[in-house]
Formats: sequence, structure tokens, C-alpha cells
Amino acid sequence: MTHDRTQLLDDLRRACAGRHTLLVGAAIGTGLAARAAARGGADFLLALAAGRFRTMGASSIATMLALRDSNAFVADFACSEIVDATTIPVFFGACAWGLAEEEFSPFMERLRGWGFAGVVNFPTVSHVDGRFREALERTGLGFAREVRLLEAARAGGQATVSYFRRREGAPPPPRAGGDTCGLTGAGRRG
Repeated sequence: MTHDRTQLLDDLRRACAGRHTLLVGAAIGTGLAARAAARGGADFLLALAAGRFRTMGASSIATMLALRDSNAFVADFACSEIVDATTIPVFFGACAWGLAEEEFSPFMERLRGWGFAGVVNFPTVSHVDGRFREALERTGLGFAREVRLLEAARAGGQATVSYFRRREGAPPPPRAGGDTCGLTGAGRRG
């Protein structure tokens, strides 16, 4: 299923204006969870490596580690179990560090071809702070790289979710490259 970015965003705006004031995006890692989230009223799904790792018994904090090639991992389970399992839009959890910047646009074309409605920057450096975060930013692996990934997705016609952890650290949505933003609970680190 292919998704028109403009139509998808209009549909999400209508959902937000009609049923509730917030959109509900369910972070999932299995087809079973995707179907349950759709039945439960989720507006969209986020196919994330973290969702799959959690079902495999990994703690939330462990899902932020480079345990494997995140983009290949998500593509494998999401294409086989999630994209065709539900009619609600599925956003691909794209790792900006796993691609050279010149690969961003071709990768977005592949995601569209696989049926993803959009892209979310996940895993994200938003979960990292202190000296390690400073080092990531300094070496070009920080949030600005994730913004460029989201910008490539938007340029390729996909909807985007800009994922961040602290409201005060988030750039305004157009600067963040996201059509919508997802703020995660900063205290959930188990």
C-alpha cells in the first residue's frame, strides 16, 4: 500500500480534531501488536527496533544500543509482519547512523516501495546526554543528522515524526524535519 503524504497528514489532522486532541502512535515490534494497536484505536504505528527487542526480552535502555543493524532489522520484521497486517499507517523507525547521508534519499524510496507511510527518527540521540552526546554531536552523529534524515523523507513524499525526549531541547517541528512530533517520557529508562 502506498500512502500520499498530504492525504495522510489531512487524515491525521481530522482524527485529532474529531476524536481527541492528541494522536496516538503505537510503538510496536510484532504483527500481533500491530493488529492489537489498530483494534485499540491507534492512529498510526511506529515500527521500531526497540519494539522488537522488548518482545525478545531486552530492557528499554538496551534497545538504545547498537545491538545490530537497526534499519535492516526493522525492515525484516516490519515488511514481513506489520505493513500488510493493518490498514493504519506504519512509520519506519529509521536509524540515521546506519546510513551514509548520500543513501538517505534512495533508502526513502525503498521504504515507500515497501509500503511505509512515513519515517520516525529512531533510535535517536535524544536518549543520550552528557559527554557522550556531546561527542556524537561533534562527530556529526547527533540530532542534526536525524533532522537531515527526516528532511530526506519529507522530500521523498513521506510523512515524518520527529522523536525527542525533552520539550526544551526540541527544535520547532519545521526545523526538526517532522510533520508531527513525538515526546517520550524522560523517566522511562528501565
